[in-house]
Amino acid sequence: MNLQRFRSHFSNLKPLLNVGFFFAYNPNVKVKIHSQLSNTLQIKTRQSFKLLTSINLPYKLQPRISILKPRMLITSHQKFSFHSISQVKSYSSLAIKEKKKETTFIYMAKQARAQIFKIVKFTLTVMLIMIFIFYIAYRGFHLYIEYFLHPTPKKLSSEARNCLRGAYFREEMVADSEIAEIYLRRALEVAINKQNLNLDDPVVIDIWLRIAYNYVWTKKFEDASLVYRSILELLLQSKNFKKAIEVSKKLAEVYINMKEFDNAEKCLCWSIEMLQLDEQEYDNKKNWIIDDNQSGNLEIPTSIFENSKIINEELIKCVDLLAGLYAQQKKFELALPLYLGTLKMLQNQQKNQDQNRWKCWEAITMGHLGEVLYGIGKHDEAMGWMQQGLTISKNNSGDRDCDECSGVIFNNLGLIYEKNENFEVAKSLYNQAILYASKAQDFVGLDQFSLNLDRLISNEQQSVIVD
Repeated sequence: MNLQRFRSHFSNLKPLLNVGFFFAYNPNVKVKIHSQLSNTLQIKTRQSFKLLTSINLPYKLQPRISILKPRMLITSHQKFSFHSISQVKSYSSLAIKEKKKETTFIYMAKQARAQIFKIVKFTLTVMLIMIFIFYIAYRGFHLYIEYFLHPTPKKLSSEARNCLRGAYFREEMVADSEIAEIYLRRALEVAINKQNLNLDDPVVIDIWLRIAYNYVWTKKFEDASLVYRSILELLLQSKNFKKAIEVSKKLAEVYINMKEFDNAEKCLCWSIEMLQLDEQEYDNKKNWIIDDNQSGNLEIPTSIFENSKIINEELIKCVDLLAGLYAQQKKFELALPLYLGTLKMLQNQQKNQDQNRWKCWEAITMGHLGEVLYGIGKHDEAMGWMQQGLTISKNNSGDRDCDECSGVIFNNLGLIYEKNENFEVAKSLYNQAILYASKAQDFVGLDQFSLNLDRLISNEQQSVIVD
């Protein structure tokens, strides 16, 4: 009866009674109810606790109860008993005293240690994530260069190939010549010292050529000439004459920039003569290019312009460069037959082969002919050749060589009209030259043409002020 009254009036004691019944039928079981104190049940009010103590439960349901606070009930095993509230208070006062033993400094130190640990953990995590992202980006960019932009020789080690890709990035994308040279020389060191490649190995030669081009790019022409000359000797010793002709042409371009026209002429003449020979005849001429006492004077027979077997783009480039060298020195009597012979050769080739292949070169040669004829005083004839070349190059716009040729011819015509004081036409021609130079990505020409236009505008403004 008492139990029913207890249940009906104090529903909050239902969990306690359930525990009591559980212990009654399971006397050997111990239950841990609270996370800090074993088997804790809460009684919400002091009145409920007093009512509980007034209930006469059977012996098996009598609990042993220890009280920490008026609202806390602790069960330890199946037989319950009550402790006094004063005893519970003594327990709590002991806990408070123990807590007060910790000083403020110790507490703050613990908190600071926890915060430092969190900060260090967060920092390390962020650093690891950033390193991982950087590594993925680094490898991905190297793979992109390797498979889409500039494949590296597979015979090289991974270290050397990484250096070559790093040099390519500095050469073509960020324009850092000093770092590019460091990467190239490191790749060369790995290839020669660690992989024991020969100096005349094609891979080693290609790395040296990139170093030489890097010198040309930074206008270190003296260093570039030394490297090209060393490469040329290695190629001649290994009888790689095809590559030697290409290097000889590059060496001639360096000598032109250095104003060493005699050496440039010798290199170009040697290249042109070698391009006319069969491979069996190469040995007789191989040492001529590196003999400093040998004169470069060469009488180019007109037969080479009619022999279609030896005509190729490399020969055309060498003849054009040699004629330009003579024109730069105002040796127009030597430049004119070379340009005329080249033009005849190109026109004959177009009858026998694909016409579009040589159209841009035909326009370039006509433009050069106009320059030479203007230099010897044949102005009308010069204008005619320039107009013909301009027509051909404009009709083939979209080809980089043709667009570059159009820009050069427009600029030359602008100079002629400016000299004749026809400033409005000259201004229009300079604008056209800038347009085609932009299409061809001819940045050197673009700067030059822009300077000509700015000079013309400045002169017009000054003349207006004076008037």
